[in-house]
Amino acid sequence: MSTSLEGFIQKKENISLVFKAKGEISFIQHNVGKRQKAQQTLLKIGFRRRTDIILIQELSAWKKKQKGSYFFIPYPTFNLILPNNLAICPKVAIYIRKTNSSILQYRNREDICKDTDIIAFEIYGQFERFLLFNIYNERQLDMNSRTQRNSKTTILRAILKPELEINLLFILVGDYNLHHI
Repeated sequence: MSTSLEGFIQKKENISLVFKAKGEISFIQHNVGKRQKAQQTLLKIGFRRRTDIILIQELSAWKKKQKGSYFFIPYPTFNLILPNNLAICPKVAIYIRKTNSSILQYRNREDICKDTDIIAFEIYGQFERFLLFNIYNERQLDMNSRTQRNSKTTILRAILKPELEINLLFILVGDYNLHHI
């Protein structure tokens, strides 16, 4: 796990408000390692820094026993975007700042990818239009096995597939888990 966030957490009282240029979009990305406190602190940092988009991998979640779906940490100043299939605990989430501004508009692009280890997200607004991919890159379990030895990674199965045609600029953000490659 990243020690930079943990050091930042210890100094969180010293976080100052950030001023952005008109049209500027700010991001924070972090793998919180399923730790609730790290995720809540990251959201608080994002709020205090006026961050527009927070991309999280290995988010903290609880399973609802009655419905079999999952519950996630809400935050009052952010909308939470998740993959649609909540029968499987997703590995990625996007928190996007609630705003009345036309500078930051967005939509989930599940037509591009329906994998719970990735969210394809289109950002459009005043100056630019682009795709944002939040990725937790891991190998899928092999069929009839508990191993990941010969299976494809998230990037290979969801983004680098031959039939996928992306006609927009895009940003890949996430935990690439290079030890899986």
